[in-house]
Amino acid sequence: MAVKGNKPKDVHAMEIAGRVDAVIMKNEENGFAILKVKPRGEGGTQHVSIKGPLSHINVGEEVECAGCWQSHLKYGWSFMVTDVNVTQPISHVGLVNYMEKTIPGVGPALAQKIVA
Repeated sequence: MAVKGNKPKDVHAMEIAGRVDAVIMKNEENGFAILKVKPRGEGGTQHVSIKGPLSHINVGEEVECAGCWQSHLKYGWSFMVTDVNVTQPISHVGLVNYMEKTIPGVGPALAQKIVA
């Protein structure tokens, strides 16, 4: 997540793509969710919050989102998603996270062995 109050590099960006690393909240009834995404091409550990109709998305999945940046006094900057395309994870970390979160009985150790 971007630090509260810090603006994204480009507040006019209309797209963001990356790997989902955490689900902050999910409402299955209305489909709304808030996720933490590691943007593609970003070095370090910088994450951004994305929100919108995302309850069908799981940790480890890769997403390509269209939308706009919004600033909230309490929560800081987040990306409000209007359209999302979910792609299969392509990185080692993404595959491991995806397997352990979506396949019953597969934990971190087994996922690491399968992906290795």
